[in-house]
Amino acid sequence: MTARRSAPTTLYNTTARRSAPTTLYNMTARRSVPTTVTAVQKLYTPINTKKVAMFCQTVLYLTLPILPEHYCSIMIKEILFVMNVKVFKLALFVFLSLSVALLPGCQRMSDMATPPTDTPTQQTLKIGLIQPADHYVTFGSGAELARTVINARGGVLGMQVEFIQRDNQTAPNAFPDVDKTVALATTLVEDEGIVALLGPIFSTIAVQAGPAIQQLQRPTILGSAGTLANAAGDFLFLSVITNAFQGKVIAEFAADSEELNAKTAATIQQARDVYSTGHVEAFVARFQELGGQIIANEVYQSGDRTFTAQLQRIQEADPDVILLSSFAPEVPLVIEEARALGIETPIVGGDTWDEPEKFFNTLSDNTPLEGIYQTTNFAPEMPGEAVTQFFDAYMAMFETAPDGIASSGYDAMLLLANAIEQANSTDPAAIRDALAATKSFQGSTYISHYDENRHPVKSLAILTVRDGKIETYKIVEP
Repeated sequence: MTARRSAPTTLYNTTARRSAPTTLYNMTARRSVPTTVTAVQKLYTPINTKKVAMFCQTVLYLTLPILPEHYCSIMIKEILFVMNVKVFKLALFVFLSLSVALLPGCQRMSDMATPPTDTPTQQTLKIGLIQPADHYVTFGSGAELARTVINARGGVLGMQVEFIQRDNQTAPNAFPDVDKTVALATTLVEDEGIVALLGPIFSTIAVQAGPAIQQLQRPTILGSAGTLANAAGDFLFLSVITNAFQGKVIAEFAADSEELNAKTAATIQQARDVYSTGHVEAFVARFQELGGQIIANEVYQSGDRTFTAQLQRIQEADPDVILLSSFAPEVPLVIEEARALGIETPIVGGDTWDEPEKFFNTLSDNTPLEGIYQTTNFAPEMPGEAVTQFFDAYMAMFETAPDGIASSGYDAMLLLANAIEQANSTDPAAIRDALAATKSFQGSTYISHYDENRHPVKSLAILTVRDGKIETYKIVEP
């Protein structure tokens, strides 16, 4: 593999961005995904110039190209009525600058407005979305942005995309439930008539629910990164880099004499978690191949809040690097306690860290997080105009910057839309085959193709925390 590296640039404060939040991931609570109705209502509430401008960015970008001329004229008059000409011109500029469509395979979104000769009879294309209410919620936000873009450009095979979303938690803040996940997926197929499914999230849930979901025979793009997450069958796909590839890359980064130059390593992982186990195994295998030595392996239980025993054993072993394969809020708590014990060893991790709202709101002081490294699915510095367009559109819709999980939800919906268009059919087997044949897909990330395991072949980013913000450190090509 090759790597491109330049002077680290703050992800969401670059000169290339049209607007940027003051903090990396905007630590205020994320808004719920807006519907078209609520978005329209906001236009006619008491005027807030900033919100109107952001609304116009989204509306002009997503809808003007397909609206009848007389409707565009009415819409422009209404906008001019509620905002000054300067702001309108800015919104129009953003619309024009974003006119290149965000469609996979380097196609323009306007192509999707042309229905096939054999248009299906159903009025909407029903897609199931299994999204836990309190975990990695930006997966659903990214998918919603993609759905909005697709529908604004004419839908898929002439049909508007409809999400039927379900929460697979049994209680607030609870870990998703396997039985509920299976029951929801079954109901979505048998009662709601979905054509395809997005989710579930978490590799452990995907592995346990996978056989039942496979039996439903609906194309499913999981919100999971575990190598085994989609092993149950040929209807299950990933949209993100696997934990195994991430483990391999971060091991090479740790051992690289021009990077961390580590000769010894320790690992900490969550017990009985599919992602963590596979991530650590891949890291250990590659690190040892490169001549490194694993001198400590520690495990904690989900929900633990102190890690003194594990960290004291690691401190005694004195490794050159620590792989922390875990989730928020445990990750920042482990790092804080390690630094308090005097452990200054570099700490690295994977895309399970990619939940910034929890990650940066767990500690009262995030200073201990300085200098950590993680692999992830997305960075705004990845090449391609579509990356910038995704970033800007997400900012306009949600008023916060997208993370890697948002990117994966966005790409998952676009992958489905592309496969259905390529199959020219809503037949599940035809969509499955078209997904497997995906090549040169460009969404928020670029996917070269799917391998034989239905894992995407794509770039990943290594991020670091510097001065309290996450920065892109390096883009690594497969």
